[in-house]
Amino acid sequence: MKKHLRLTAALLALLLCLTGCFPFSSFDDRSSVTLSETDSSRPSPTQGESSKTESSKETETAETSGESESSEAAETGETSVGESSENESSTQESSSQESSENLTTPTGEGITDYVVLDNEYVTFTIKSGYSDLFGYNLKVTLENKTDKNLNFTWADTVIDGYSCDPFFYSTVAAGKKANDEINFYSEDLKEAGVSAPSVLTFTLHVFDDDDWSADYLVDERFTVYPFGEAAAKEPKDIPAEEAQKVLYEDSNIRIYVLDAYTDSYGFNVSLYLVNYTDSTLMFSINNASVNGFMVEPFWSDSVPASARDISTVTWYKSDLEENDIATVEDVEFTLRVYNYDDWFADDLLDQTFSFTVGE
Repeated sequence: MKKHLRLTAALLALLLCLTGCFPFSSFDDRSSVTLSETDSSRPSPTQGESSKTESSKETETAETSGESESSEAAETGETSVGESSENESSTQESSSQESSENLTTPTGEGITDYVVLDNEYVTFTIKSGYSDLFGYNLKVTLENKTDKNLNFTWADTVIDGYSCDPFFYSTVAAGKKANDEINFYSEDLKEAGVSAPSVLTFTLHVFDDDDWSADYLVDERFTVYPFGEAAAKEPKDIPAEEAQKVLYEDSNIRIYVLDAYTDSYGFNVSLYLVNYTDSTLMFSINNASVNGFMVEPFWSDSVPASARDISTVTWYKSDLEENDIATVEDVEFTLRVYNYDDWFADDLLDQTFSFTVGE
């Protein structure tokens, strides 16, 4: 089954990369909607599928440029009209500290020349890690020891307890080496409450680029501590009292509604998903209705073993308009949870849920 899904997964990953990796960005015209029988005073969480907008990239780049220019002026003793005063600089530093006060950064010198895997087929080495404006990055060296062209990719990546798959897909010709990078975006890191990963768990897949029906040469799971095992952080759970609605929880899974809101794309529900099992689970929604009319969001999300995820379900504006729905009043759907790697196993959940949206 996995071998048949490789092409589809790779094409989807490439499409996501070309469209900015995460098409549903933060929206300026977002308006909050409160679920009934809940506490609406809680701040909205960071959306797991959000990405940086172009404006935020430009702002951060401008700030970095400004800091660089100030540093150069300080070294040469030169000043210019409009240059920030010491008080203004202090205010900016204070603001920067406040914006990152909820993030934790591991201590230590960082990973250097760490050989993750060295076997008869490949050598996979993490050369170093570094942070930049857009997140955290790993520099890697890939060696192909075979006489075939090989593809390297990651799957089921977990950062500090939260699902966070980077875009990483690299092809190395037979008998060659390649340097590449694996990038984790800051919005995804914020979901786990970190600015850089202290625990990184992933499955490394290596397979023949010219024969995608062949078995994996490497299909192995690894755990890496970029700043040393002593700096590893415990995963941060979201307590039930911070959710707008608890949909379901037992010893295997947990599903909370964190937020409900409208934006230029439509009506959105932010879900907090927890997988307590030792298998990758698929969460999916079917038979969905809005105000009594069938409107499918076409949503599903896979969550690796012992991981959490924040995922957004979107009912698109065009679909709502086709059903003459101007205001969402109530939503109903069937939520199914099952073992992603064993489709013959019993479902962990197959249940219908509904909630009313307040004004």
